[in-house]
Amino acid sequence: MSARRASSESESGRVPIPKAAPPFDPELNVVLEALSKESREPITPENLEARQERDAASRPRPTAEDLRADGRFEVTELRVPGPPGGPDVTLVSARPSGLAGPLPLLYYMHGGAMLTSSSQRT
Repeated sequence: MSARRASSESESGRVPIPKAAPPFDPELNVVLEALSKESREPITPENLEARQERDAASRPRPTAEDLRADGRFEVTELRVPGPPGGPDVTLVSARPSGLAGPLPLLYYMHGGAMLTSSSQRT
């Protein structure tokens, strides 16, 4: 193993995760300190479900009826197969009412990568 590789990779070939988190920007720290203690706790496998439930309760998602906006949009919920062994995925299609033919599509998905990696610290 070269000296360069030894300094950046562990024996398993993976880049080691630093033990200490980098500091936040001082302006961001002001906001973070104003948050409740509960919201600043690390996300762990043990508290993930409770945090998701609190999040869902604090930010209700719009219903299909809300999205129809008094008939201005045609809203359809579609279900497609999820990953093997996982749940199906619900997709919501909302397009202006009365328009025929193909339209551009916006597909939005939040990957949550920063949340996931922050809970993986050792």
